[in-house]
Formats: sequence, C-alpha cells, structure tokens
Amino acid sequence: MSDTAISIYHPNADPRVMSPDQARMAVSHWRWQTVELERQLSATRAELAEAREAAERLEDALEDIRQWADAYPTDIFPEPDFQRAHAVLTAAGMTLDAISAAVMRRAVERIGKIARAALAPRTEETTDD
Repeated sequence: MSDTAISIYHPNADPRVMSPDQARMAVSHWRWQTVELERQLSATRAELAEAREAAERLEDALEDIRQWADAYPTDIFPEPDFQRAHAVLTAAGMTLDAISAAVMRRAVERIGKIARAALAPRTEETTDD
C-alpha cells in the first residue's frame, strides 16, 4: 500500500489536502467504520442487557435464599433439647439422624431449585410454585 493510500485511511488524515478521489475513498471508509462501530455498539448494548438480566435473576435468587435462611429465627423456634429428642425418637423406633437428613434434603432441594432456576438461561418466564 502506498503512503498516499495509508494517509487516506489514517484517522488524522487532512481532507483539505486530499484529491477528490482520495476524499471520496476516505469518506467511504469512514462511513464503513461508522457502520461497523454502530454494529459493535449495538451488540455490546445487547450483551449488557443480557448481563443485567442475569445479574438481576441471580440477585433475586440470593434474596429468596436469604429469606429462607431468615424464616426460622431462634426467638420464635428455639433450639430443641437434642438428647431428649433422641431418646423420644429412639423409643418410637426412629432416629434423629433420619429426621435431620430428611429436613436437610428438603431445604437443600429447595435451595437447589432456586439456584438452578437462577442459573438457567432465560428462555421463557418461569412460574413460582
């Protein structure tokens, strides 16, 4: 490429010293650059909108989990006497371990459902159950 051709496309090229053909070529190139930059800007805005939606979905999920974590305060639901509970359950043929595992499974399943919904790509509106 000649020095003249390079100067046409240089961003600081002075159109006052160009020939009419060089100026037309420069304008054409600058228009193409403008269209390309507008396309890139549009794509970036779309990516930003998707990222904001994903962040909002994750924040909503974290808020759901926080609410779940705060749902059973000890001033309303005091800690039980686990030794006594163990004795009562053992007398009835059950174990505290089995009940604890069942309760934890339920809690973790619900938290997992919240997390999966938040992490899944948004293809359609989901409904709460």
